[in-house]
Amino acid sequence: MPPKPVPLNVVPAALGGTPASPDFTLSEFTDARKDFAKAGTKTVIADGRLWEIRKGATLIGTLQVSTVKPNIKLTKKKERDRLVDLSMQGGITTIKVRDIQVTTETEAQKTTYLWFGKQLFEYLQIKGTDVKPETILRKLIVFQKPSGELNL
Repeated sequence: MPPKPVPLNVVPAALGGTPASPDFTLSEFTDARKDFAKAGTKTVIADGRLWEIRKGATLIGTLQVSTVKPNIKLTKKKERDRLVDLSMQGGITTIKVRDIQVTTETEAQKTTYLWFGKQLFEYLQIKGTDVKPETILRKLIVFQKPSGELNL
């Protein structure tokens, strides 16, 4: 089975507000593709993309969407726990957003979220004091849910 490419339909161009004046915009940081491609054989990632999240001109976060190699079975809790351990350091908690289990960690002015889907995982980081990170997470999952990609 060939590795799954990142499904681009899970990342909106904008979140919240109106089409003419969105609260947040997302644009791919294409330089990151080279870094994912150079990761080598020891990584679990098959394909990875990174998006910048902006509030106006200000960068307030990033969204990484990565697919995993076919031998990684994200339906197994052990595999998901291993990725959480590799991605997050300390005081993690788990929340549910639209029936999706999300692991979260907050430190200083940065909140990180990690969740899983069909042979993929997503890693969202939000920084800043004038932004409500969970609002962005919720809007993103509401957008993604109809794609079917979040079903393990």
